[in-house]
Amino acid sequence: MIEDNEPMEGWDVPFPETGVKCERCDSNDAIDCTVWDETQPDGYLHTPLCATHAREEGHCMGCGDFCAGMTSYDFHHPGYCDNCWDQIQADCGYDDDEY
Repeated sequence: MIEDNEPMEGWDVPFPETGVKCERCDSNDAIDCTVWDETQPDGYLHTPLCATHAREEGHCMGCGDFCAGMTSYDFHHPGYCDNCWDQIQADCGYDDDEY
């Protein structure tokens, strides 16, 4: 189990450059991080953040949805929502029946 919500050593996943600048640093790999906001035209506040800053702000590093406070996001697979974690496992060939 990962302690203190830190990524496991050697598991640094390189994120592709999206060409979108992160609002908190100079990286060009920002994802569209969203949080519900009824004052916005589409109902969401959009903030471009790199994976590191997205996680620090409570957003999924895969899809950008705000997920802080959810048990699975905070403890079971830190930094990813259930949907993205399931997709990562499927892409890696993991099968729940193998455990």
